[in-house]
Amino acid sequence: MTFLKNRPEGTHACTSLTSSEGGNRMASNIKIPRGLLTLRNLLASVIALALLGLLGGTAIAKDYKVEGAFAWVAKGEVLQIGKDQYYWVGSYNGMNVLTDPSNPLQGAAVVCPGANQFGVAAGGFCQDIVDKDNIVYIKWQSDAQAPAGHGSYKVIGGTGKFANASGGGEFAFVYATAPNPDGTQSGNTTYQNAVLTLP
Repeated sequence: MTFLKNRPEGTHACTSLTSSEGGNRMASNIKIPRGLLTLRNLLASVIALALLGLLGGTAIAKDYKVEGAFAWVAKGEVLQIGKDQYYWVGSYNGMNVLTDPSNPLQGAAVVCPGANQFGVAAGGFCQDIVDKDNIVYIKWQSDAQAPAGHGSYKVIGGTGKFANASGGGEFAFVYATAPNPDGTQSGNTTYQNAVLTLP
């Protein structure tokens, strides 16, 4: 036989039945205040949202140290813009040779269009091309000293897995002691305090 006692308004009753071979039945009446039940539902919702955040939340950004060099060949045109004043316009093209083989930019082709007002300043942009769908865009600037100098750069975006890339750093560059037979100029840029951040 099941016993259900009268319960006051605002409570919920939970009845459990057990039976034995002789047909005896026992009943228990557990009263849960409505306020406690609401709090329990709220806590369950908070835990569910927390789990959703862990499973599908925003990924943590990862920093990659950029250590190594960009070996390049410069080709362009020198224009005279005044008495003893010259302006070079062209492109530095080459590849990244980084110390960490797991760096996403290791081995990337690098194309850096730029301009150099001799003795004043230089600057331009770069594309670090991993493949046609994954490219990092960079803006750079430097002094215009030769045969060596210093500059800085900033990652300004990209495509594919680099779409929201950021970062930047400094660099030192040096020119080869003599031009190549075809008139181009070889050189090397070493990354310093540089980082690539991917979301």
